[in-house]
Amino acid sequence: MNQYELIADKVKREVEREIDRTIQVSYRKSRTKSGVAFPDEYRMISPQPTDIRRLATYLHELGHFIFKVKPSCMNELKAIQFSEQKLSENGIKIPREVRRHNKWYAAYSLAQALNRGMKNIPAELKPYKKYLHASNSYTHYGDGRPTKVDIRYMADISKC
Repeated sequence: MNQYELIADKVKREVEREIDRTIQVSYRKSRTKSGVAFPDEYRMISPQPTDIRRLATYLHELGHFIFKVKPSCMNELKAIQFSEQKLSENGIKIPREVRRHNKWYAAYSLAQALNRGMKNIPAELKPYKKYLHASNSYTHYGDGRPTKVDIRYMADISKC
């Protein structure tokens, strides 16, 4: 096991003790750095933690077993914060690339919530609004006349 796998295993045991359940982990075979957690089923799919970025993803997915909050954008922010906290606790300096991705992902989750109709942004997520790009979304009548429909939000990585 490399150092990242050792940390991943240690944190997984901590989380399992906290939730008093065993978490089943499946590793992705591809080169992807994304993961998914199924907290109600106590299982997750993650890249094998062979580098810092993959370890951050692994820890993020573990965070979903600790935090089950609404709206989902807050749940994502809590998982991001959990991942960064565990990296720091284990003496790993978080690279700029990982911090930048985390900012973008928090903004992306916020954009999804706003696009789905969320009216009030939680205070913890307000700092991430500056990473969003808003654009007008139009629909066209049959005769070609545009009518403004609404504003769509997208997370802009160049702002992170």
